[in-house]
Amino acid sequence: MKGMIKIRKVADYSDNSVRVPMYDPFTGQKFLADPSSGQARPWPLLGVMFVDEPPDETACSQSFVQNGVTEGWITWEDHKVAHRPGGPEGNEWAVTHTFHEASTLVFHVLVSDGGKETKEVKYKVVRNPGKYLNADGTYNVDWTYKLELVK
Repeated sequence: MKGMIKIRKVADYSDNSVRVPMYDPFTGQKFLADPSSGQARPWPLLGVMFVDEPPDETACSQSFVQNGVTEGWITWEDHKVAHRPGGPEGNEWAVTHTFHEASTLVFHVLVSDGGKETKEVKYKVVRNPGKYLNADGTYNVDWTYKLELVK
């Protein structure tokens, strides 16, 4: 089954503190705040859950993966950083593309809503983000991971 990975972030309400909805006076955007100070204070992240069953084949962007790594619910196996030139002809290194490559992406997902137990769901990386040469001699910059579920 091909499809999109859909996750839901689950907040950690265990600290029993109070947060109230407030609105930014300039933008009108709603945010959660500490009622005593008025400072923005979102709930901490407990973890993530898959909305549907994880697909057998999928693709996800490098930024999605980097956010997951930063928040702790994705880890890379065999991670390395690759740099590729991105500038115009004659000054190719004026711009540098940075890609994160891995052999496997491991999703650490919650087993149940509100619980703290997690399970690992592994995806083999079939194609990493990168700068690839096309048949016509031009280059294509691809910022997505092509993934296959490890069963």
